[in-house]
This record gives sequence, structure tokens and C-alpha cells, in this order.
Amino acid sequence: MIIFITHHKEYVFQVFDVLPFRFLIKPLTQCSLHKVLQEAIQHIRTVKQIFFFHIGKSQYQVPFDEILYFESKLRKVRLVTSQGEYEFYDKISSIRKKLDPTLFMQIHVSYLINSKIYSVVQHKATLEDIFLS
Repeated sequence: MIIFITHHKEYVFQVFDVLPFRFLIKPLTQCSLHKVLQEAIQHIRTVKQIFFFHIGKSQYQVPFDEILYFESKLRKVRLVTSQGEYEFYDKISSIRKKLDPTLFMQIHVSYLINSKIYSVVQHKATLEDIFLS
């Protein structure tokens, strides 16, 4: 992500060859810089909110807020969403690296859950117990 900061207004059209996020003209105020940085952070968070995976030659994408949990069995991962389920080849450790750590937590070596969905996870509860209660 690029934020151009310059004193030369004449460059405004040339920088669009590299598609900057914002173009700021000097002198800057602390408020304007803070606002642009907050927008950049929000943009990054929004962009990261989709999980991508492959089943065969097809690519799928699921918004984070639709994901309930991931379950790993042998070499396959089951992705359970509010809309349905998917099974694909991957490792839970590589999936964890693709997810927002503030949103997903690993409750077991084989499970990653969306922490916004579950407010309380009991020590002896299974995922089936959580869904049936």
C-alpha cells in the first residue's frame, strides 16, 4: 500500500500509474495524516477479511464473518460456515497463518474457531455440544 506525500501537486496524475492508496499534499497536519493512516489500517483489515482456498482446480472465497470453525482430520480440513461446509487438502497450521489472530483462536490441535461466534467455550465441550445447545 502506497501513500504519496509531496509538495509537488504536478505529480498527482503521474503517481496513478502505481495506484497509490492516497495522495497527500504538504504541508500536512497531524489530523490529516492520522485520518489517512486510520483509513489505511481499516482498508487492510477489510481486505484481509476473506479466506481463500482451493478444491481441485476451483478457487473459493468465504468471508471471515461466515466462518464458524475449521476442523483438521489427517490431510483434509473441513471448513464449516453459516452457509454450508467445504472439505479441502491443507494443514491447520498453514490456515492459522492466513487468518486474523484477533478473530480466530485454536482451541485444539485440530480446531480453529471464530471467536466472534462463540462467547464461551467450556473445557470439556465438543463443537457438536456447542452447536446443539
